[in-house]
Amino acid sequence: MSFITEQNDLEKKQKIEEYRMVLQNAKSTYRDIAITQLSIANNLLLTLAIGFLTFNFDTSKKVLIDLKSSIDWNICFYILFVISGVVSIICGIAVIFSRLYDFKITRYIIKIRLRILNKYGIKLEYNNYPSPFLKEELITLFTVFFKKTKPIHNKFVNNYQIHKVEFNQEFEKFRKLSAVLGKISIHFTKLQALFLIISILAFVICFIS
Repeated sequence: MSFITEQNDLEKKQKIEEYRMVLQNAKSTYRDIAITQLSIANNLLLTLAIGFLTFNFDTSKKVLIDLKSSIDWNICFYILFVISGVVSIICGIAVIFSRLYDFKITRYIIKIRLRILNKYGIKLEYNNYPSPFLKEELITLFTVFFKKTKPIHNKFVNNYQIHKVEFNQEFEKFRKLSAVLGKISIHFTKLQALFLIISILAFVICFIS
């Protein structure tokens, strides 16, 4: 009876482990799909914004601004069209670079996790971070663009048990940076689409009304 119970417990553990592996594979698969779809959406929106602006600069009539006259709403909407299109392009470029740095930092984080796991048999924690505000996203973009991100000191990695506190502080910075960059890709893709829609609507109002 005891043998049967142990066998059943072993089978349950095996099934749980198999289910866990299935979930991990599904999570990885859908993450890859999400990344691919985000790339397609970003490239499509960026191409549309650039193409739309280029086409209309080539074919549109010359707009003259007379500061002495009353408000010319056609000129206002034309300016809104240009500014929104440019902002959409800037958002698209920000998405491209944020994803580039996100992948670079994520690869580094995985490398550090494997080093700690192989050397000490310790699984480093996974934390969820709240959605950053726009100000934090802009500061993060400025940081990765213009400041060099220093890796974790080898002394902390090679002597993890001695320098555990210092290591965790440095590792936390990379995890948070990766999380913010991931959020930037999503938020700025939405802004990219929003400003492209505004640009198209402004163009329609300006030249068809």
